[in-house]
Amino acid sequence: MADKHQAKHLEKYKWKKGQKSPNPNGRPPNPLSLLTIRKELLNSPAPEEILKGLRQFIPPQWKEPITWGQAMALRDCSKAISLKWGDKMAQFIGEQIDGKAPIQISGPGGGPIALTNQRVNLSKFTDEQLEQWQSLMEIASEDEP
Repeated sequence: MADKHQAKHLEKYKWKKGQKSPNPNGRPPNPLSLLTIRKELLNSPAPEEILKGLRQFIPPQWKEPITWGQAMALRDCSKAISLKWGDKMAQFIGEQIDGKAPIQISGPGGGPIALTNQRVNLSKFTDEQLEQWQSLMEIASEDEP
């Protein structure tokens, strides 16, 4: 049976299970993807004009040439200790290293969230949604041991 979006005259060209693949090597690699270009740039030497204001922050163990990626890290770290950008940049760097801090959603004292005076129009749910809602409410209403 033809796909409902496929024209009937193209059905005879549709690939069938067991048939030899029309593209055995898969999609050809694209050497000019944005990710490839960015990786290449970040690993290439940064120009001196970029490094001019950052030289004082370069650790002695880093070998020349300093890459764009290293220059970006130096810039970010120097911003993290600045008065203008410090808090936001320090938070950004921390989240890159450790991930975002978890946000706990709970009621008073860490207990359950009380739903009071909430009106729910159950007639808007399908039978399947009602069953899901009912099972979720049963789980949420269970007393903890």
